[in-house]
Amino acid sequence: MKKMYKITSPEGIHARPAALLVTAVNPFESDIQLTYKGKSVNLMSIMGVMSLGVT
Repeated sequence: MKKMYKITSPEGIHARPAALLVTAVNPFESDIQLTYKGKSVNLMSIMGVMSLGVT
């Protein structure tokens, strides 16, 4: 299954929202990916999420 969401925060995904996202998906055993500008990372990795530089 694939779902798409739009980030509407003017600050993008910085440390605090990234931590909240990772915490929210940790209970799941699914492979959850976050894709931005053609690059995908595992949403269970805060370092991966931060490395995308989502604005």
